[in-house]
Amino acid sequence: MASESITEKAGTMSDLELAVLLGLIAGQHVLIRSNKAQKDLIAQEVELICLNLVGLQTIRLHCHQTMTLEDLAESLLIDTRSGDDDSLAADLALGSKRIANAVVVENLDFAPHAIQIQILELMRGKRMFTRNAVYSVPKRFIVVGLVTSPPTQTLNGMLNDHFFMSHTHLPEDDTPNVTKSNRTINGVEESVSQRDSVRPGPLPSHQRTPPQRAFISVDELESLKTLSTQVKMNTEVRGYLHDIVVHLRMHRAAGGGVSALATRHFHSLVNVMAPLHGVNYVTPSIVVLAARKIYAHRLAVTKPEDERSLQWGSSLQAVRKLLDGVTVEGVIEDVLENVKPPL
Repeated sequence: MASESITEKAGTMSDLELAVLLGLIAGQHVLIRSNKAQKDLIAQEVELICLNLVGLQTIRLHCHQTMTLEDLAESLLIDTRSGDDDSLAADLALGSKRIANAVVVENLDFAPHAIQIQILELMRGKRMFTRNAVYSVPKRFIVVGLVTSPPTQTLNGMLNDHFFMSHTHLPEDDTPNVTKSNRTINGVEESVSQRDSVRPGPLPSHQRTPPQRAFISVDELESLKTLSTQVKMNTEVRGYLHDIVVHLRMHRAAGGGVSALATRHFHSLVNVMAPLHGVNYVTPSIVVLAARKIYAHRLAVTKPEDERSLQWGSSLQAVRKLLDGVTVEGVIEDVLENVKPPL
């Protein structure tokens, strides 16, 4: 089991902080969805989390519809002198640049198709090709995608599926790192929450260096990774997880998204979550929490004309009425309600 200090720290963390931490423990990438009014605030919050929570060299990448591959490559690279020892991967490039440890991708849903494919290659292949060099990602590396629209409608299907988990930030949720952060601008210390509560800009370059002591140390992160590989799951709980996958796939309102990769991520996430709950085994409640995080960005509601019962004579008008108002979250909750957990 995880030490009491780690579980106590996890208990004080926000949902956004936990999402980033879970991605780092699993060695995977995270998708964050928010409303348009808060997108800049959330981008800054995530950047501060990557910097202060786990001490990662972080860059914010602002995507737009006219963005080119050259723009992407230039934005991802930082000076090697700003890196820590474990992040200096064996680049095939001869130069003073490397890929940042954490990449916060704003407006990912507005990025051109070519940019989304390149980000997918970065996540899958763990390297980036430019005209002059090949750059490998650091040992500790995470991509945090920020979107404001349904991912299944705006993201490349494979890119969306390769995001490990997702989190939806609601307007009433806190952004503690932005609230507590103070900037020194022109020698005057000023609270971010007072100064930029509506549209905070990017952090000053001098604040992009991680603190000497992060909230979660490298040793604690490695310990959590090790503990996640030692988590046990009994037959009943494994069957419960499998039943959820099957019921999601067979739900009449589900229009795809229950992929083989999603199932692998489902298994990985329950193993990663267990140590943060202070146990070395998977409980049904952990499975329920993981299901919501794994499928919220993957699952799509089927179109009425594609609903499978039409093949057996159902009325299209009746199907439209049935699917009216159905949401992805509603489908997931319907399955979790109908699949009974083991006692």
